[in-house]
Order: sequence, then structure tokens, then C-alpha cells
Amino acid sequence: MKQINNWSALHFLASLGAGGMVVTFFMYFLFWVPHPGRPIPVYADWFSHIQTASTGKQAMMLLGLAGIFFFAWLHFKWLFLNFTQYRIFKANGGVKKIIGTNAHTQLMAMPLTYAMSLNICFILSAIFIPGLWNVVEWLFPISIVVFTIIGVWASRIYLDFFSLVLQSGSFDHTANNSLSQMLPSFAFSMVGVGLAAPAAMSQNTVVIGISYLLSIFFTTGGVIPRADQIDYRHE
Repeated sequence: MKQINNWSALHFLASLGAGGMVVTFFMYFLFWVPHPGRPIPVYADWFSHIQTASTGKQAMMLLGLAGIFFFAWLHFKWLFLNFTQYRIFKANGGVKKIIGTNAHTQLMAMPLTYAMSLNICFILSAIFIPGLWNVVEWLFPISIVVFTIIGVWASRIYLDFFSLVLQSGSFDHTANNSLSQMLPSFAFSMVGVGLAAPAAMSQNTVVIGISYLLSIFFTTGGVIPRADQIDYRHE
């Protein structure tokens, strides 16, 4: 595969947007489908409800299922495409060229999108896999570990950027004409939200405690000063 001209890590945001649409359609199910005893609707809930619902509601539920499946497919299609492009970009020295520059924070789009991918996997599993909720307590620790790994990855990217521009004063405020410097906040917030899910849904106090503390830690990272708010220029 050839490298796309002018490709940058910001292209991962196309995959992120498709993932956001999956969450949107899933949110409809929270209001359409009764799910007594569970914080979210799962396969058993919508499958039993659709059999007794009115024709109009059945059509809306089928549309919701189609929306979840379609945008999940787009999400992973664009995720794999951009992952391939990133490997080519890195092999051609593209990553080295942006290290320490304003564009360095564009790399935060990757952990941001991968955190969304984990959320999409959870939604797809809950909606389309029968009986998953019976083993969900085993899945929460796995989710915590994976989200923490993504959070550490995001932290390393941002701390590398922060230390380089702090040392060299290489951040160009005059070229800061986009919202890309908010990507670190979005990435840490996404990880924090993902880590909050086990705390909200688990019945295990240890899982709840660990999930809660890690969620607070990474969510706090979303409110730290951004690179464009600090003057790095040396006198």
C-alpha cells in the first residue's frame, strides 16, 4: 500500500467519528429497550423486546442495530487503514520530523481512537453476543488493564512532547491555528471515561475501587494545561 499524500495522524479522527456514531445509536437503545437489573441493554433485552414491540418501534430498533453495525465497520475499516498509513509514515521518517513541533500532539489521536475502539468492542459484544452479561465481571478487569495501557501510552506521547518543547522552546504559537492541541485532553478524557465504566457497572468492590481511582487519575490529565497555554519561548 502506498502512503496517502499529506497523511497525518489526524486522519485517525475519521475512525474516531465513526466510533462516536456507534455510541450514538447505542444510546438510543438505553431509552428504547427496557433493561431491568442491568445498567445497559444487552442482546437478551432487545431480542425479547423486539418480538412484542409495535411495528414502528421494531423498525427503529432494526435501524439502530444497523447503525451500530455499519458505523462499527467503518470505524475498524478506517482504523486499520490509518494504522497501515502510520507504519508507512513512520518508516519514511515522518514521525521524526514532527517530534518536538506543534504537530507532535497529533500522535495523541492514536490512543484517543484506540480507546474508542475498546468502547466499540464492548458495545458490539453486549448487543450481539448472547449471554455475555453472565461473564461480564470477568471482562471488567481486562478492560481496566487495556484502558490503563492505552492511558500510559498516551501519557508517554504527551510527556515526550511536553519535555521537548519545554527544553527547546520549539512550540510555535504563531502557527497554532487549530484545535489539535486539545487532543491530549480528549485522549485522557476518553481513557478516563472508559475506566469509569467498570466502576459504574461492576458488583465487585475491588474492581470498582481500582476502576474509580484510575478513572480519576486519567480524567485529571484531561484538565492539565495544554501546550498552547504556556509560553515556552526562551528569553
